[in-house]
Amino acid sequence: WKFLKQIKMIPVNHFYKHAAKTFIGGPVMFKRHLVCHAILTIIVFITYYQLNGGLLPSFLRGSKYVPHAFGGAIPIPKSRPDVDILEHFLQAEGDGSKITWAHAVNSKSKLDDAVKSDVMMMEADILLRGQDTDQQQLVPIMAHPPDKDSDITFAEWLDIGKTSTKGLKLDFKSIEAVELTLQNLKKVAPKLRMPIWLNADILKGPNSKSNPVDAERFLKLCSEMFPKSTISLGWTVSLEGKERQYSWAHVIEMYHTIDKWILKKRKQPVTIAVAACCIKYSIPQLKWLTDMTGASLTLWSHESHLVQLADTLYTQYKFPKNKLYFDLAQNHLLQINQHRGDKLHVINPTFLNKEVFKPKQWKVMTGEKNTEPLHIGEEAVVLGYNDFMLVSINQHIATTTSPVVINGHIQFMDPKPDPKGEHGLEIYIRAPYLRYKTKGIPGIRCFLGRKGYMKISLENMPGEKTKFDDQLLLPNNGHCYQFSILDDAGTLNFHVKVPEDCLNPVDKNSKGFDKTLSIDLTKTKILAWDGYVIVSPTDTSVIAGIDELRISQ
Repeated sequence: WKFLKQIKMIPVNHFYKHAAKTFIGGPVMFKRHLVCHAILTIIVFITYYQLNGGLLPSFLRGSKYVPHAFGGAIPIPKSRPDVDILEHFLQAEGDGSKITWAHAVNSKSKLDDAVKSDVMMMEADILLRGQDTDQQQLVPIMAHPPDKDSDITFAEWLDIGKTSTKGLKLDFKSIEAVELTLQNLKKVAPKLRMPIWLNADILKGPNSKSNPVDAERFLKLCSEMFPKSTISLGWTVSLEGKERQYSWAHVIEMYHTIDKWILKKRKQPVTIAVAACCIKYSIPQLKWLTDMTGASLTLWSHESHLVQLADTLYTQYKFPKNKLYFDLAQNHLLQINQHRGDKLHVINPTFLNKEVFKPKQWKVMTGEKNTEPLHIGEEAVVLGYNDFMLVSINQHIATTTSPVVINGHIQFMDPKPDPKGEHGLEIYIRAPYLRYKTKGIPGIRCFLGRKGYMKISLENMPGEKTKFDDQLLLPNNGHCYQFSILDDAGTLNFHVKVPEDCLNPVDKNSKGFDKTLSIDLTKTKILAWDGYVIVSPTDTSVIAGIDELRISQ
């Protein structure tokens, strides 16, 4: 009350000065008080903005595509070049197969039609006018080889394309066009309110005879000049040849490229572009690649490609719907939409019954000096580059009524000279539990060499006088092997098969060359040992992909 009286007795313009003197201790302290509050407010605002990802509270910007009436967040589309297209096109409901595409939008008329249509993504090809001719100009145009000219340049195309909210997929057919194109994009970057994909075939793929776009130059330019985008990477592919698979060599090379230029530097969104006609026998390899990189998968096709419905449905079965896109020709996309409700009965049962690598059955043990990342995915594992072994989580002690069976499929890559056949895969049966990768593992050692040697021996067993040193040499057909180990408590059978076609190892009834080694364990002390299974490469020079490794009892 005394303070209110004092307020009435002083002029209004002296109120703040009087308040500062009464409560703070003077005008100087009052100013310091205001400055501290301002700085604190700025710090709190910046922290909130960074953690929240914007001014709007995150619970109002959910991307789970759940209607607000059912307890989900309010769906608000995100609009920036590096946005996930499923967060931009909310009508797709988080399903990549519902994203619609306009292909080869390489002319003024096709661009006009695409902008007026209800498609979500526009795909177009870019090269230089007169590419690889005497008339080549430093002008990016919209054209697909063998075309060398177009009625629209990229600058003109972008002026029209940026007026819509449709996503843009730019497919570079020459490295010379990349920098000039990105310069145009960079100029209008603040005005771009749509997802932008930068695509190039940077590696040689199945049957490829054409030269890919220079990988290092492409990724360096994209990361430096237009980092706020999605990088789409693929392989050059030809249908003229027997190869119908993205091999382990293909995907491992792509992994190391992505790891070097994206994962270890600037983490941009990545999608892997694959030809739908080569997807059938490539699921384990591509699944491993997306597991290692966090990338999505984009299937593409031409009208002339033979794309089986069962193959695309099987791909949908193996990959999450928010990590799989179908940039397919209209006839192929229409086929998928017509059979969207079909279930697994249209898929080849040999694929559904395939015994894939089960990571939950294994624990990873590394060497003491291991610094490299482990290449273990949800359904496959790649050996090499690091020192580790897989140890079964549980003991598997065989009995006559409950034998232990280990099935696997392995493909060795880049086999180096190995005249003695000492390098390959080791599988130890009835081994003790080990806490880290070590040498001298005790147990029954089943060895499968990358040059085709198979061998059974008893290793590092104190007091054991019985010796087995049986071995066979298999024909080396693509360095691809199926193996099975059966332990029925008295006998151990080690069976290895070389598939007739390494690209189609799924069918167990397919033809091929096979051999079996057997040993009698009843006269040994091995029956009293533990029942752990250990799988390990002999050394880090062994590079191989395992897409099947399963223990059953």
